[in-house]
Amino acid sequence: MAMCSLSPLQCSLCPSPALAAEKIMRHILVVLVVVWAGVVGVVTGDDRACPCTLAPADPGNPGGELGNQMWNCRNLLLPEVPTSCWALNPNVTQVDLFNHHITTIRAGDFDGLWNLRSLDTYKGFLETVEEGSLRGLTNLQYLDLGFGYLTEVPGEVSYLPQLEFLALEYNQITHIEVSKLLPLVNLQWLIFVRNQIEEFPSVQFLSRLTWLDLEANNLRYLPLNLLGTLTAPCQLWINDNFLSDVAAGTLLPLPDGSEIRTNASVAIWARDEDEMAQMLAKEWRVYDKNQQDLDLLALTHSCDEPYDPPTDFIHPCDM
Repeated sequence: MAMCSLSPLQCSLCPSPALAAEKIMRHILVVLVVVWAGVVGVVTGDDRACPCTLAPADPGNPGGELGNQMWNCRNLLLPEVPTSCWALNPNVTQVDLFNHHITTIRAGDFDGLWNLRSLDTYKGFLETVEEGSLRGLTNLQYLDLGFGYLTEVPGEVSYLPQLEFLALEYNQITHIEVSKLLPLVNLQWLIFVRNQIEEFPSVQFLSRLTWLDLEANNLRYLPLNLLGTLTAPCQLWINDNFLSDVAAGTLLPLPDGSEIRTNASVAIWARDEDEMAQMLAKEWRVYDKNQQDLDLLALTHSCDEPYDPPTDFIHPCDM
């Protein structure tokens, strides 16, 4: 047996070979557990640095093809964009931030997500989208900035040429700068339900529109050239505004198979017999917000009929 060359006290503290080996094994085990926990945190996003979870992409949104992934940050009430997650997997096609406390999307918040197709920030406290915050998402097709406190269409959207779905519902937007929408030639859905818009511009350059939702704003009239030549049937929702009169020419670009959701009190005015004939030949579904069908013939009037010119906008027969 090997003799301890230390003093009796020191020798009594000197571990036996078996005890030393046990301590080494325990240390190795602790290290393995820590490493394993770190790997799990990276794979699932479930650590303090990244509060979100890596999950299969939602097949209902762009980028939802089998095998794609998303950062799921739903219902976490996050105070800021969780940028720490992106480095863990920058190849995700979707980011879901539904139900958050984010007030500002800052420049750099989504840097590196070159493959992102869908971004959902619905329901939160969003007030500001800073310059430079979204323009790097050149493959983005779906953007929902709804249920916040935005007072204008963010200028960043004009840098997203692949965008097909733009939702700004339930905000506080009063005015639309059409120059911000001009580059969005691929847009199919444009959603402004429940804002405070008083005047809506012509979007006749958006030939691929299949849904234009202007429900529950402060609109008193619609421009004669609201829509251009559309390539497919389109849903036009204009109910629950201050609209009392709409020009037939505003609606006639809607192809057969389109739908108009409006109020039964709205009068549609045809300038002449030709417009009247075109209106009555249209194969549209016209209905109210309760899904009750409305009689297009009963809604349509001729400009030969007497009408009271409004004082705050131009009557459709005078456009």
